[in-house]
Amino acid sequence: MKKAYCCLALLLSPAMAADFGPLDVASQSPILSSTLVPKLHEAADAHQGPSRFSARAAIASIWDDAQDGSYFFDYYQNEVALSAATNLAEDWRLHGSAAYHWVGNNHLDSLTKAFHRTLGISQNGRDDVPRHDSHLRIGDREWRGFNGESLDRTLDLYLEHYLWGYERQALSLGGSLFWNDVGGPFSQSRFEQGLQLNYSLTPLAGHRLHLMAGVSHRNDDDYLGIPLRDTNWNAAVGYRYQLAQAHSVLVEYHLSQGLAKDMGQLSDEVHELMLGYRYQWQDSALELTMTENAVSHDNSADIAFTLAYRWQL
Repeated sequence: MKKAYCCLALLLSPAMAADFGPLDVASQSPILSSTLVPKLHEAADAHQGPSRFSARAAIASIWDDAQDGSYFFDYYQNEVALSAATNLAEDWRLHGSAAYHWVGNNHLDSLTKAFHRTLGISQNGRDDVPRHDSHLRIGDREWRGFNGESLDRTLDLYLEHYLWGYERQALSLGGSLFWNDVGGPFSQSRFEQGLQLNYSLTPLAGHRLHLMAGVSHRNDDDYLGIPLRDTNWNAAVGYRYQLAQAHSVLVEYHLSQGLAKDMGQLSDEVHELMLGYRYQWQDSALELTMTENAVSHDNSADIAFTLAYRWQL
């Protein structure tokens, strides 16, 4: 009896109750990061979840050198974002987020090269170009020395409906509206829509599993001269393990259909592995996430780091 009481007290403790769900992190892949990419969500929150807010910043190193010379990407990508979520009514939840991406020297090339040397991985031409460069070439179009330029200004609205819940499981359906409007050398104005299904499960106390399958649609058929698919699919799986009341580790794997048409590895599926650590106190949390590309190594960021501060009411 005493053992059962202790277990119940642990499950109901504030640190356990303040479950912030999946990581607050976004794709850093070229092209994808400028478009709508469905994210993992805690499906149970759509029923009676707390109001949540988040501020995050990310840095990424982009390198992509096509073997046929059709494109070349070498620059640093940076992101700041604010987001909020609240329940409009029982079983209905609204999320909103705004993000800004720009090019600026974040010195990640040094870390990337050291990582490749340590593991004996080829530098794929990184040693043949100037350090901390910003250079982009797509077909006959070329941009050089564009540090400080804006890449994206985005707004994302996501409405989620709670479909079903049983014991430790939950299922929800959500739809997104996404805008990206930015001027300068990378000027674009796009409007996209998305639909996704979310599933969450607690297999054991201190563990949480999240699954997502989604699709996004756009009318724009071009990005800086790259022809795009008008529809692409997305999927993700996330797992959280609570080490102690204030400490959790999270692992997520995001898979997205490549957006580009007939552009080598840019057209291949994008695989992003995300490893995160979360520290919680009261109704706040601090997250640090590392994103590493996988499988198709030239269609996502070499490496990216995200720091997020989250709180709930």
